[in-house]
Amino acid sequence: MNKILLVFISTFPAGICTIILLSIKKEIDRIMNKYNSNYSGMINNSIDLLRIIKLYKNNKDLRKDERRILGLTLILFFISFITLIFWLIVFFMFPNYIVG
Repeated sequence: MNKILLVFISTFPAGICTIILLSIKKEIDRIMNKYNSNYSGMINNSIDLLRIIKLYKNNKDLRKDERRILGLTLILFFISFITLIFWLIVFFMFPNYIVG
């Protein structure tokens, strides 16, 4: 029972973040194509993630709603990233708990 609870509690936030990211993907693509012509449209691409971070930090021409969408995108991505790191730590530090 504890294993199921661990999986649910640790994976549920990443699942919610992924669903929200997929729902706002068209907005992200529209904003990024408007300000950066090199954007490929792949949110999971690390180079595009760096482009989103750079645009969010450095561009003063972003409207308030565009800045809010990019900020939300970064927060959701990093929540998913933290979940991945958590699972790697659990897998390598406690492999018997996961496998056995």
